[in-house]
Amino acid sequence: MLPTDSLVRFIVCETARQDKDNKVTLLGVFPDDKVLLPVNAQLPAAFSLALVYFFLDGVGPFNGSFEIKSPVANWPPYQAQMPTVVKVADKPGTVMLSFMPFVAPAFGRYEVKLILNGQDYLRGFEVAPAAD
Repeated sequence: MLPTDSLVRFIVCETARQDKDNKVTLLGVFPDDKVLLPVNAQLPAAFSLALVYFFLDGVGPFNGSFEIKSPVANWPPYQAQMPTVVKVADKPGTVMLSFMPFVAPAFGRYEVKLILNGQDYLRGFEVAPAAD
């Protein structure tokens, strides 16, 4: 059974790691899904980025892939197949996508599509200049 879209939590942060006892450590969380760069940042800009999904329901092994589209039409999307995602019954599942570095060609909204067994989970984040 695939996870229910409304029960999928999405966190944007600088880095994440899986710990013991099914815990996840998140560092540099962007609570509003907005990655702020200095106003004078040279674009394209490279920075550490982790996208974390928590699945609160669902069960089974899932074939997975993801795609991240930038706001720049001619910039190629990040795309990759993932190892099989295994979600156990009655326990939250976690998928972490880490980029060291992530290269953002422009300020704007980045669309993220996680695909599990053909089901799309659409999320996103914004790269914006920090206010002075």
